[in-house]
Amino acid sequence: MSNNNHHLPKVEKSGNVKIITFTGDEVRDVENVLASELHGHMENLKECHLLLDFTHVQYLSSVELGTLITLHKRVKASGGRLTLFNLNAQVYEVFTVTRLQTYLGICREDVRSSVKASRPNRTTGLLAQSSVDKRKSK
Repeated sequence: MSNNNHHLPKVEKSGNVKIITFTGDEVRDVENVLASELHGHMENLKECHLLLDFTHVQYLSSVELGTLITLHKRVKASGGRLTLFNLNAQVYEVFTVTRLQTYLGICREDVRSSVKASRPNRTTGLLAQSSVDKRKSK
């Protein structure tokens, strides 16, 4: 599933909040990079708020969209929440064309910088800020 050139995503965890920052891997059209990078990080999702940082993702394949839909269902079934953020215009357009922005929680801003500037308690701040951003995106 992964090759020697594949980089591991950055993973941050604080309480029940987990942030995964995807890499800028260029082989997206050949393999499901999102699934590769999520592998091993999807345990203990019960009541977890999973935030996926798309800063380095330039485009998505249809298979990767399927991975995100499956992940959303899995997180929701475990009582958690999934939020995607830092999507560039091209990636966000994929979600609007497919109308998946109405199904998935998407924040157009970097929730980390907003939280650092306004809240000392990172976990509470992430949850509060992402709730506000989610309402803004509707």
